Amino acid sequence: PEFATWMGSTITTLPADQLFAAYDLFRLALVDQRVSAYFAEEHPSSTVLKLIQHLDSLGPSAAYNLRIVTLHMACNFVSSALAGVVVCSQAPIAKELIKLVNTSLLDEEHTNVRIAASSLAFNISAANHRSRMEKGHEALSNEEQVELLALVLEALDREQSKEACKGLVMALG
Repeated sequence: PEFATWMGSTITTLPADQLFAAYDLFRLALVDQRVSAYFAEEHPSSTVLKLIQHLDSLGPSAAYNLRIVTLHMACNFVSSALAGVVVCSQAPIAKELIKLVNTSLLDEEHTNVRIAASSLAFNISAANHRSRMEKGHEALSNEEQVELLALVLEALDREQSKEACKGLVMALG
């Protein structure tokens, strides 16, 4: 709980050039299934939600390293068997994750950001599929599924990177 409080406060207490290190530490912690489960059960995943919203608030001016580590953090979070299904079923975090995919797929400068965004789109799709197979219902709402599908199809239309295209096709199922 103290780590969650500290992480949530970093966006206002740490200088912008040091945020990357805090986000990266959190990304590494989320690899552990127990840590991911704890943050997934946090109502409503407020620490992760705050961190993604903070990046979103920076808009296009967000530093490349902060954007990519946030994408990797989200990938780690959503790839966890329990956390992925729980997180995708919570509308606020699902909407922010899809928004993160959207803004990152539009990054024309950084191919690696688009590749990471395609991985996140895949992880979100996989979590939704896992929910469908194991629980008999979708984790994402129909609106969120359509939005994610539209983002992926639009990105496929303009993407030049083979690696990003592969991730986007895999996100389609």
